[in-house]
Amino acid sequence: MEKEYRDHIVIDSKIHFGKPCIVGTRIPVENVLELIEEGISFENIIKDYYPDLSIDDIKACVQYAVDSIRSEEISIDKKAFCVSSLSDESDDKLYWSSKTPHERLIATELMRQINYGYDPTTTRLQRILEVAELTPSKL
Repeated sequence: MEKEYRDHIVIDSKIHFGKPCIVGTRIPVENVLELIEEGISFENIIKDYYPDLSIDDIKACVQYAVDSIRSEEISIDKKAFCVSSLSDESDDKLYWSSKTPHERLIATELMRQINYGYDPTTTRLQRILEVAELTPSKL
């Protein structure tokens, strides 16, 4: 549904103060997403709440939310990070020293995803960071 939601979602300053709405209605995307959050099925949203909507309208709301989140800029407070020497005795060093290389690799990958965003189609770095477990027969 690549950008098809744009045929279903409109942002007009004259409708709901510019909040995104379903085209041809005054139904805010936010209201539809709240119903989905409550666990209400697409079919029941149409049947019980908004009979003027289609399944594609509801899918467009979800895609709009996904694209909005995907395009958000994430800023990290650099004061929360510190750089230290391996010769420093600190709780952080003791903590990471107690982890296996595989656990450290998983943590590194998680930080990469947080810093650069998670995109399942970008696996090049993930392939580079894979750990090959050697069995005694391979040695």
